[in-house]
Amino acid sequence: PQQVEYVQKRLRELGYYEVGEIDSEFGPRSRDALNAFKADNRLPLVSSLSVDENITDKAVVALYGAKPREI
Repeated sequence: PQQVEYVQKRLRELGYYEVGEIDSEFGPRSRDALNAFKADNRLPLVSSLSVDENITDKAVVALYGAKPREI
């Protein structure tokens, strides 16, 4: 859950507001926001709600060093 909370907060900071509320639960809105981030950064997309499949080390590293989303 801490990792999910970090990812949700970071996605929101980067402008991926579709993440919804920061609630430490990896639901459809978190998945969609993370997949939007992954698509923008050419990372592989995953369609499941599995935290382990979606929040990979590569995704976390990319989130950490990412610049805000361009609108």
